[in-house]
Amino acid sequence: MQLKVQKEKYRVVMLLEDMKIIGDMHITPRSRLTDVLNSNQIKDFIPITNAEIEVYKTNEKRFVDFMEVNKTKINAIYPEEYNI
Repeated sequence: MQLKVQKEKYRVVMLLEDMKIIGDMHITPRSRLTDVLNSNQIKDFIPITNAEIEVYKTNEKRFVDFMEVNKTKINAIYPEEYNI
């Protein structure tokens, strides 16, 4: 029997070299974003749902239900509520 871990949606903005991604991370309740990113919970890729992707070169926007972002490619990440 496998137990399911409860998680909360946390809307984040990720800045990569060539794009911006706004989407939902799913983290355990009362966890801080930095703790989750630095823990063993996330190895190489961060699963994101309900994502909006903006490509800087073309200003093209796309929407996807699910994607995984390579953690090493992220230049900055912050809660959407602080979006500039």
